[in-house]
Amino acid sequence: MVGERSHSPAENVSAVIPSYRRHREVRRAVERALNQSWAPLEVIVVNDGADVAKGRMLTAVDERIRFFEAPRRRSASATRNYGIRRARGEWVALLDDDDVWLPDKLERQFEALSQAGGGPAILAGVERVHHARGGVALRPERVPQGRSSVNHVLFSGGGGIHTSTIVAPTAAFREHPFNEAAERHEGLEWLLRTGQDLDLVVTPVVVCERWVRPGDGLSRPGGFE
Repeated sequence: MVGERSHSPAENVSAVIPSYRRHREVRRAVERALNQSWAPLEVIVVNDGADVAKGRMLTAVDERIRFFEAPRRRSASATRNYGIRRARGEWVALLDDDDVWLPDKLERQFEALSQAGGGPAILAGVERVHHARGGVALRPERVPQGRSSVNHVLFSGGGGIHTSTIVAPTAAFREHPFNEAAERHEGLEWLLRTGQDLDLVVTPVVVCERWVRPGDGLSRPGGFE
């Protein structure tokens, strides 16, 4: 019908960002998520503990931002799970607070899903990694065509999948929550468990950028000041 607005699948996506301390970085991540060519339904930022200043800063940016303070756990998995439980979209897209999405990230991923036949799946993409000592790498280096198994992608020598590129049905995240006892590699463990039920579709282009800094991590940000 003339004048009818078309809808993108991303309008059913909840972006979930766990955060701790980082203020400038998380605002940058949020703004990149909001300004997608296929914009998400909402951006959920879950802080690991209290941070009133961050909440005020972010909720003033856009009405699609929902800010929560999770009980302090020092666990990225617990913080992510807290946000996923509050997601209103049919899909959840993960993003770390110091990573950034490229402007057409969600659009490219859902187009790849459509080309692979549609339906439920784990979506991922290529990340561009900027190393602390210089140099840039792409991960994974090799992307299979269409639908593939998680095991094939993770163990074929291509370099793995980064959490900030993952999109999956909200129901899958709730059935397979992140392991809150894991101190590292929780994303890998989640992929292996959830991949028993769902295929993996990896978009063969860069959809996310990551900067690796010495001694940095989700709960060791080095200070936003």
